[in-house]
Amino acid sequence: MVAGWRWARAVPGSWSGGFRRGPPQDRPPGETGPSKASGWRFALSCLLAAAGLGLAVWQVAPTLAASGGLQAWAGLSWPWLFVAAVLGTASLVLYGVLYRLLLGSAGEALPTGTVVAITFVQNSFTDSLPSGGGMVSAGYAVTAFHRRGVQLATSMWVVAMGSAVAAVTLLVATPVLLASARLLPLPAALGISAAFALAVWAGWRLVHAFPVLRQVTRAVLVVARRVPVVRRAGWVAREPAELAGQVNARLGHMRPRGREWALLIGSAVAGLGSDYLAVASCITATSQPVPWPALAVGYLAVQVSIAAQLTPGGTGPAEAGLLAALVHGGLDAGAAALAVVTYRGITWLGLAAAGWVVFPPPLRAWQPATRAWRRNAGGPLMARRRRTLDLSGSARGRAQ
Repeated sequence: MVAGWRWARAVPGSWSGGFRRGPPQDRPPGETGPSKASGWRFALSCLLAAAGLGLAVWQVAPTLAASGGLQAWAGLSWPWLFVAAVLGTASLVLYGVLYRLLLGSAGEALPTGTVVAITFVQNSFTDSLPSGGGMVSAGYAVTAFHRRGVQLATSMWVVAMGSAVAAVTLLVATPVLLASARLLPLPAALGISAAFALAVWAGWRLVHAFPVLRQVTRAVLVVARRVPVVRRAGWVAREPAELAGQVNARLGHMRPRGREWALLIGSAVAGLGSDYLAVASCITATSQPVPWPALAVGYLAVQVSIAAQLTPGGTGPAEAGLLAALVHGGLDAGAAALAVVTYRGITWLGLAAAGWVVFPPPLRAWQPATRAWRRNAGGPLMARRRRTLDLSGSARGRAQ
């Protein structure tokens, strides 16, 4: 899989919007197709995915069968299930809004519906493919944005920053969740969260300091000149100071301002909160009280399993961790199993299926509307912010 994507090229109209492997003559001398190591890695990924699914069934199925099996579903509160579905969907929609805000901060305009649709498809790649699906989904999102007129560097920055903002939000919220589970004193949790936030802010400032950026660029070039895949690229032969100056100029046009940071953080927190409350709604649908301390621990177990990407969507460890936490917190085992299956069915299987329904015909159909929207989008504010960045890192106004 890795070798197949390594020498892929963008072809308008192809299935991914779009990657299609180029002909053999386009590959550098000595570079062949997928290696045996790639095949073994793919086989291992499939084995891990099967093991994760088996673990989920082994942990949940007996408890669910003991509680009445399919008959137990009849006792669920359907209004609360509807609330859970709305909250789970809203969490993914807010992640698309986060992308949309990042695009706007970089001076790019895309319809919110298009960005949200791309986010749904990206989520489907992550939740459906074996380990490494996150890399494929990021590649899809970058390509989809680029095909719709966003510069490649900006597309890569938006996808990377979206993941970073979501990860930092969860990191800062983790001590607070542990405090709600009575595993940390609240003052200590608030102090740790503040320390995390301060460290992230200092890292952000440090990365944008030119001397640090020059040293990082020098280290990247030293490594790149020893890697056969990229050492023949034109940028590898550049001087570190020159390349660092271009990167610094490009980053200067991709720095969100104060109000934009507030909107970005707000959308990330709202998305995380919506997903968290979706689990609580699934528990409430079983007519059982929500064990909030146990829910905090179980939710963190789900998020860690998803972030590890050992299995599609964290299948196996996510269900086992959430079920164990809820049962340990005093929730009835049958109700806990119902809540886990319902929550994962909505946020994993349901949203993944929704993404595959969106991909790819509606995205192709929206392209003419997307181009028309971009020509007239944003008004005076976007007219001031929208710019085209060339390879030298300079900015020039884009005609509206």
